[in-house]
Amino acid sequence: RPLRPLSSTAPGAEIDADVERIVASVNALPNGWTPPPAAPPAGYGFHVDRTATGGHLPVYTKHRNDNTKILTRVRRVRGDASELAALVGKACGGAESWVAANGHTVYVKGNFARHLKLYLAGLGF
Repeated sequence: RPLRPLSSTAPGAEIDADVERIVASVNALPNGWTPPPAAPPAGYGFHVDRTATGGHLPVYTKHRNDNTKILTRVRRVRGDASELAALVGKACGGAESWVAANGHTVYVKGNFARHLKLYLAGLGF
């Protein structure tokens, strides 16, 4: 199933050409799984560890306030999580993003789970 345009997920969101190119370059299975990279990507101050079973990227949605508030979270972040928060905020069309108090989870306001899985896989995680 093709990825819906980001603008249909977040009203008024603008996605830049670099993010579109990265997301379009990923060949994912219908459930969003992508194979783990042979080597970790270089050039980032953070790393996103995949899950132990299945090797999935740890990107999830969280529903709050009787499903009126939807958050996307990226777990298992090592290193500079604020750098990742800035990147995913930009990748989600400028959506609000922040680092949780534990320092290992990044939240993005809105439902961007599928988009972020493809984006992180395109970055090499």
